[in-house]
Amino acid sequence: MRTSFSHFMRSLEGLFVPSRKLSKRARRGQPRLRPRLLLESLEDRRLMASDLSITKTGPVGSVAAGSAVSYTVVVNNAGPDAATASVVDTLPSSISGATFTSSATGGATGNTTSGTGNLSNSLTLPAGSSVTYTVTGNVVPTATGTLSNTATVAATGTTVDTNTANNAATATSTLTAPTADLAIVKTNGASTTAAGSTQTYTIIVTNSGPSAVTGATVADTLPGTLSGATFTATGTGGATGFANGSGNLSQTVNLPAGSTITYTVTGAVSGTATGTISNSATVTAPTGVTEINTVNNTATDTDTVGATATQADLQIIKTSGGTTTAAGGNLTYVIVVTNNGPTAVTGATVTDTLASSITGATFTSTSTGGATGATPSGSGSIADTVNLPVGSRITYTVTGTASSTAAGAIANAATVTAPAGVADTNPSNNIAVASNVIAPTTSQADLSITKTSGGTTLAPGSAATYVITVTNNGPTAVTGA
Repeated sequence: MRTSFSHFMRSLEGLFVPSRKLSKRARRGQPRLRPRLLLESLEDRRLMASDLSITKTGPVGSVAAGSAVSYTVVVNNAGPDAATASVVDTLPSSISGATFTSSATGGATGNTTSGTGNLSNSLTLPAGSSVTYTVTGNVVPTATGTLSNTATVAATGTTVDTNTANNAATATSTLTAPTADLAIVKTNGASTTAAGSTQTYTIIVTNSGPSAVTGATVADTLPGTLSGATFTATGTGGATGFANGSGNLSQTVNLPAGSTITYTVTGAVSGTATGTISNSATVTAPTGVTEINTVNNTATDTDTVGATATQADLQIIKTSGGTTTAAGGNLTYVIVVTNNGPTAVTGATVTDTLASSITGATFTSTSTGGATGATPSGSGSIADTVNLPVGSRITYTVTGTASSTAAGAIANAATVTAPAGVADTNPSNNIAVASNVIAPTTSQADLSITKTSGGTTLAPGSAATYVITVTNNGPTAVTGA
């Protein structure tokens, strides 16, 4: 409502005596009072009455140090007048790398559409308008205690806020020790090797989160039957600490959630080697980081040493339908297995052991070029023994759902392995990894309230009746509104 001073000032009009009613002596040296102009001037000084409010939602319950967090801040003007306001969200020092985006409705202006660091905007908010901010960042790995963050809105200019009780909103979570799912896979794409031959292994280290890990140890102590070993390393997703080298592998690395490190190890099999060559690689979380799944922290490749009868280049490629998904969202992978020759292969093994954060997985397959042995349709992980003529191909389509508690990233590897008696001429393409970053999600709902009375007028002393209706329009249930 607009509050005017006119009625008040008219009640004082009798206090001002127009100069024409004064005596000549009284008028001498006196300013002429113009009450009507004074009243009209004060009439224009109106107070803008509005109910500004702010809400902030974020992670519920506990948050692991080193993990990603997301907050939703909504600024609203319930009216009845338009308002000018400042909105501030100063993030705690335990959140780093913060970015934000915003969107406005109802004609609101002044919001920064995207930015970094703390939030500070001067807004113009028509009655009924709102601005929604989405703030994301990472909890520093050493953070402890409580993660608390407050956003505020304050009236500026001529705006008067009729209810300041809803001008601040705080989201609070309990910080826990960093947790992560570190995993390692190792393969040379074959189950046999020959004495005196060259052996190439591919080792892939991943962090499926939710926390970043600083100081993980990657180790691969090579067997004595493999000599002259060298290795190269590459990383994705911000991984650091890896390097090229020779001999045994032992490195301390840093793995943000969703990152990977790929090592390619090459060495010579002893000319007198017999029996089997078995080699294990490990990844170990540092002190202070809780490992979610220790089963995938060791990977072993075993080959029988013998005569090599045939050669072929088996290849596998795995892609996903996108690079990001939400917890509870759908996942689709396409896996293509090919024999590039020069000889046909009977009894190759195709495997795709799905990550525990992928649920309800099913798959189908199609074969071309005479390939056989692929399961036409199934559920869960893939483990097929297949026959691949030269130039043939098998295509698997895997669908599933990211678990509702998934965080960080999901990294999943598929492999093809030549059977005994077949040497793969290019083992570096026998393993393929597809990764999906789990986008932070925040529960959202549209809460509304209406209030009606039995009429527009009331007689003094009569009873008044109001009906107040509170509704949740979804999409999620709300506890504690």
